Amino acid sequence: MNESIEKTFPVVCIGASAGGLESIVELLEGMPVDTEMAFVCIQQLDRMSESLLPAILGRATLMPTLEVKDGMQVERNHVYVIPPNTVMTVSKGILRLTPRSHDGHGVNMCIDTFLFSLAKEQSSLGIGIILSGTGNDGSAGIIALKEAGGITFAQDEETAKYKDMPCHAKATGCVDFVLSPRAIALKLETFPSLLSHDNIFNEILFLLKRMSGVDFFHYKSATINRRIARRMLISHQDTLESYLEALKVNPWELEALYQDVLISVTRFFRDPETFNYLQTDVFSNLVQNRSDEKPLRIWVPACSTGEEIYSLVIVLIESLGDVFAQTSVRFFGSDVNDNNIKIARLGVYPVSIEKDVSAERLERFFTRVERGYQVKPLLRDRCVFAKQNVTSDPPFSKIDLISCRNFLIYLSASLQKKVILTFHYALNPGGFLLLGPAENVSGFRDLFNVVDQKAKLYSKKQAQTPRSLEYLFTPSIPETFPVIKKKDENEDLNMSMSIQREADRVAIAKYEQPAVVINEAMEILQFRGDTNLYLRQARGTPSLNLFKMSQEGLEAELKNCINRVISSNISFKKENI
Repeated sequence: MNESIEKTFPVVCIGASAGGLESIVELLEGMPVDTEMAFVCIQQLDRMSESLLPAILGRATLMPTLEVKDGMQVERNHVYVIPPNTVMTVSKGILRLTPRSHDGHGVNMCIDTFLFSLAKEQSSLGIGIILSGTGNDGSAGIIALKEAGGITFAQDEETAKYKDMPCHAKATGCVDFVLSPRAIALKLETFPSLLSHDNIFNEILFLLKRMSGVDFFHYKSATINRRIARRMLISHQDTLESYLEALKVNPWELEALYQDVLISVTRFFRDPETFNYLQTDVFSNLVQNRSDEKPLRIWVPACSTGEEIYSLVIVLIESLGDVFAQTSVRFFGSDVNDNNIKIARLGVYPVSIEKDVSAERLERFFTRVERGYQVKPLLRDRCVFAKQNVTSDPPFSKIDLISCRNFLIYLSASLQKKVILTFHYALNPGGFLLLGPAENVSGFRDLFNVVDQKAKLYSKKQAQTPRSLEYLFTPSIPETFPVIKKKDENEDLNMSMSIQREADRVAIAKYEQPAVVINEAMEILQFRGDTNLYLRQARGTPSLNLFKMSQEGLEAELKNCINRVISSNISFKKENI
């Protein structure tokens, strides 16, 4: 499923501009020779002699220091220096060089370029360091690396000769540590190796499961190892044993580790080419000849804080134009992280989204607020967000497009299989599955067709989902509805939205049958779908009482069912009435 090659040692990218040479030297001077890491120095310096920088850095460390040649293999305990006037990437453990191409403005984002490739290549074993320099090269790459689960550093303002680059990196909110070069070296030197502590590692996973209900035992251990290592560095724990004890007595640290393991970093229009492809080749076909009785349903599992799903809504609106207003469409976003769902529902994002969202889109789809930008109702009203663990909870159903990008890469092969089968079950015949760049369905050719290999878009075959999957979809117990009581007018909208979201989660996401939402007094608050078969307005004074509106023969059964649910707090189903 994951096309990247597993690495056994971290690769560290050190980014700086011409004014950052002293900082690079100071960092390397503080590193021992046997770190079990590889160091790649990316410096924006066009006019420097080809042999000068490796010679200077070679005097700062006992590690072999090499100017990179195209095709060079990355080895641990080595320092690699980018040659002048080149752009460098890493792929399958090999360093690749291409000539710099100037765009007429002198802009060369060589640090970003390497960090992007490092994030894809190394994921949680990638480490990014932004040192002294001018401009903002490296900040976008830091976001990508953090999104992939890597560890990120920036030089502090007190020691940076040129503050632009480290300050821009820090402003992304994706920098783990802001330190001097010497302090960064000390952190890297104590970077823990967790591969030989299986018993303690498993005990930490048990603590996480007991606290959150999420089972991480089938997530990739390398990713979780690096997240644990990061929290150990932050909490100043030198051994895995001491960190385990800290987790047992400190619930705040356990919650912080849980949030770190989930890796919730995302952004608007991630992989712009993918969204362009959806806009030009996919969305128009999805809505063609679609009736109001068959609304378009799009699901984004592991939606994080909502940027992905709102990006999809924007692209759909732009693709359909005036037709969008007349199109019946619903977007579903789900995530296991409560905090993510709250942010997605609110739809408020920092000013930094200006890097990913054009000025035209910001004006059309967002409102400027004190904390940044808030999505307009045009987007928000089409989206339903719900807490859900896609690896264990029942899926949304009758879906036309599932966009689940860069989630499967964190799962073991067995859990990937379970999730892929879940998606097949949830999709309509011919429905589409969109995955991330490092993901595919190569092991499920009998269930999916390849629509576009480059875009990682697949369509559901007519094949039946294996019957062995049915046990996965036992409905979980829904959260109880809030008690309906008198409240001031300012609470009305929030309560209405809360009811709407909960009803969407329970009724639409799981069952799809006609339904009503009621309060403790058995008064109907919402009708969902066509309920005429079960309910009718009785003669006399209008009433929304469920029992008064029930068709003949249903009242007794309804009372029995509702009483059982209230007394047991467990969902109940009665058939063949």
